[in-house]
Amino acid sequence: MRTLYLLFAVSLFMVQIAPGFFQIYWNTKLCKLNGGSCFLRSCPRQFVSFGTCTQECMCCIRHRRTRD
Repeated sequence: MRTLYLLFAVSLFMVQIAPGFFQIYWNTKLCKLNGGSCFLRSCPRQFVSFGTCTQECMCCIRHRRTRD
């Protein structure tokens, strides 16, 4: 019976953290689908910030210059 209580507590914990985990996965996937890359804290030169992958990672895309 104690095992049942432990199993219930663990499953409740997993349900609580699942939405945050899938949001991080989806943001990273969306960044990749739009041609971006995830970089830690800031985008390198020749890249422009496009969004966020996680709280620490930025989604960056390569900046294309137009020639006049």
